[in-house]
Amino acid sequence: MRVLCYIMIVILSVSVTDKLYAQSKNHELQAMMMLSFIRYVHWPDTDKSENLVIGIYGDSEIYRFLEGKYNNTERYGRKITIVRIDELSQVQNCHLFYLGTGKVKDFDAIMNLINERSILLVTNSEGLAHKGSGINFKNEGTKVRFELNKEAFTKSNLKVSSQLANMAILI
Repeated sequence: MRVLCYIMIVILSVSVTDKLYAQSKNHELQAMMMLSFIRYVHWPDTDKSENLVIGIYGDSEIYRFLEGKYNNTERYGRKITIVRIDELSQVQNCHLFYLGTGKVKDFDAIMNLINERSILLVTNSEGLAHKGSGINFKNEGTKVRFELNKEAFTKSNLKVSSQLANMAILI
């Protein structure tokens, strides 16, 4: 009986560990995709010498990954600043704003704050691209894809390259 209990504990711990590892890798993949989006989006009211601010709200794993590896580094000719968002009013200081799944309840308030500003809103919850998010991550089996809402880009006065649009699920 002890051996059976031991085997069950080992199986459960391996299963949980694998799931946590997969989630961690998923966060890293989403973070890297967000950095890549910068290359394919044009912000009209910024100059290349200005830092590009990525704000993370509600996902500490993505924040820790980006802040640890990419804060104050240069990507695609722009210096990147990664900030943790604690108050919704801080969204107005961002170029790219990521809304984590734990803060989806604040989506409508965020949409009101960024209304017609040149801020790319990136989300990770079912249906948010249809509600106005510029880009929404979507898990399809083991793959991470993204939805792109062209109307949201137009409202935000952001230009998206055809290369990024061709890789996306268009909304």
